[in-house]
Amino acid sequence: MNHRFTAIGDGPRSSRVDRPSTRWDDRGAALIEFALLLPFLAILVFGTIDLSRASQLRNRLTNAAREGAAFGQFSPQYVNPGCNGGRSIDRAVMREDPGLGVTRNDIQVSRVRTTAGVTTEVPYWNGPADSPGATACDNPVAVSGGTPITFDRSPTNPDRVSVEVTQNLEILTPLVAAIIGTDQVKLRGRAEAVIQG
Repeated sequence: MNHRFTAIGDGPRSSRVDRPSTRWDDRGAALIEFALLLPFLAILVFGTIDLSRASQLRNRLTNAAREGAAFGQFSPQYVNPGCNGGRSIDRAVMREDPGLGVTRNDIQVSRVRTTAGVTTEVPYWNGPADSPGATACDNPVAVSGGTPITFDRSPTNPDRVSVEVTQNLEILTPLVAAIIGTDQVKLRGRAEAVIQG
């Protein structure tokens, strides 16, 4: 017959003494893990904010370009705000979203022509910038070279008018700006419409 004898102090008390306390060790580990993850969380949160701002601005630019193209499909010869009594492609773009602060320099209007499967795009404007003269407004010229622009309105293969609007987006997050290497990103909105006869 085996008898086990235990001392009075060796019961539950000794098991408490032998068990190591991990309460303070867990707190320190959690703090270190949080400090290591914080930069990645900051990049994720602030990067998401900048990305949503970029998406919103691009949508606004595209909407403004659509308004310009919608006007240009019927009157592609009127580009500058000073033409046609203030009714022009540029003015339609600027009126769509005045909060954008779009200027004449932010808008590019082009004639897009497809001939024998080859597409060419020629940026054009109305002669002298913002010229209210009827001759300059009725006779648009190519930006490079100043040659007169004509429009094919035939039902078989009509030209298209393309309107592109650009704006710079300021990156708010310094960490994101450091990663992409700049604090500004140029965004574009573009729309095309078939020129109607």
